[in-house]
Amino acid sequence: MSPEVVALLQGAAATLVNLMATDAWARARERFARVLGRGAGDRDEAVLERLDTDQREVVTARAGGDADTVASIELKWRAVLRRAVEADPALADELRFFVKEFGAPEAQGPSVVASGSLHNSPVQGSGVQNISYGSGSVDGPPR
Repeated sequence: MSPEVVALLQGAAATLVNLMATDAWARARERFARVLGRGAGDRDEAVLERLDTDQREVVTARAGGDADTVASIELKWRAVLRRAVEADPALADELRFFVKEFGAPEAQGPSVVASGSLHNSPVQGSGVQNISYGSGSVDGPPR
């Protein structure tokens, strides 16, 4: 499995588990079940049941400060996704869309803090020599 796909699986599992404790969960839950269940009603339902069980555990673990349980659930979903992508490589594209749709802004590109505000956007470093924000600066590569 390519490093790109491994990174995708890590990101998709992290996105999924992070969403379990957010207001976006209901929408993400349905979307993820369709992706992983591949639109087959019985498989979608089985995925939904697993998601619901894990979501309850994640919410309880986060409330109790139990990062180990959250990490364990994320690892479990990473393994599920790996097996699913190995069985159907086209699933990787659907996972990319899922991460793009539901992923945290920091997963979509570097963040730049300027004037006390957080801005998420793609940053290209080609030809960048000096970026200044307030009193600090970051030097780019020498010419």
